[in-house]
Amino acid sequence: MISQYVTRPIHEAVINNNISMVKQQCVTLRIRRQSVNLKNHSGCTSLQLAIIHNADIQIVEMLLNAGANIRETDKEGNNIFHLLAQFERLNMLQIVLKHCKLYNLLDCADRYNYNGLTPLMICCMSSWTLGARHFIKAGVKVNLQDQSSGRTALFHASEIQNCNVNVISITTELVKILLEARADPKIKNFFGTSPHDAMYELDDIDEGIKGLIFGKTKKRSHDAELNPSRTARAVKGLHTFSKLQKLDTQTINVETVSAKADAKAKHKIIQHAMKHHIKRM
Repeated sequence: MISQYVTRPIHEAVINNNISMVKQQCVTLRIRRQSVNLKNHSGCTSLQLAIIHNADIQIVEMLLNAGANIRETDKEGNNIFHLLAQFERLNMLQIVLKHCKLYNLLDCADRYNYNGLTPLMICCMSSWTLGARHFIKAGVKVNLQDQSSGRTALFHASEIQNCNVNVISITTELVKILLEARADPKIKNFFGTSPHDAMYELDDIDEGIKGLIFGKTKKRSHDAELNPSRTARAVKGLHTFSKLQKLDTQTINVETVSAKADAKAKHKIIQHAMKHHIKRM
């Protein structure tokens, strides 16, 4: 029996970007009732190799149609979405996202690798705005925290320090996209620092990024001032001691009034009975 971890013809076909050979190998494996998810000597599946070696998009589609497993991970815990983010394969990302939406597999886009990072975080760390935009549009969770430091995707994006004007512009756009997707600048990392706090602590952060972060937090305070009814409704729903005490007092007053009314009615009945008795005498 051949070991699972050997380089097979389908692996070589993918690496060599040989479309016809990949198609032939997919048919051969199906006839032999073998999976396209078999790993090569490096522990990579055919689909993972297609991403790493930037194979033709037709090969990616063939492998997906042949049953390539999106959830398979490499030796570093990277699933397909981690690799797509790492190698910035935009066309492949669009195809895989469409496939995952069809088969309800989008939860894979929120998984952590062994470094504690999600695919969106990887996009943010490399300022891959286009990839981040597609992940966000697909519905990934923007406020997840990495498992090593507790930083969110927004935190990773906002702390990038680079003197290149083009990189700064791209990063600023990325931060804007995250904030529009309701990324929370107040979520603290494991050391008690939030992206908002970091704007004060890090001197090399671009002023445009600082303005976006500070503007978001100020907007929250401003919205609270402009919408006092929301605060009023929230306060109204609180069961404080003073409110409960007031309710008890109102209940007691109602019971007292009811008791007085009953006594008054009873007194009238007695008077009426006495008058009737006197008339009969």
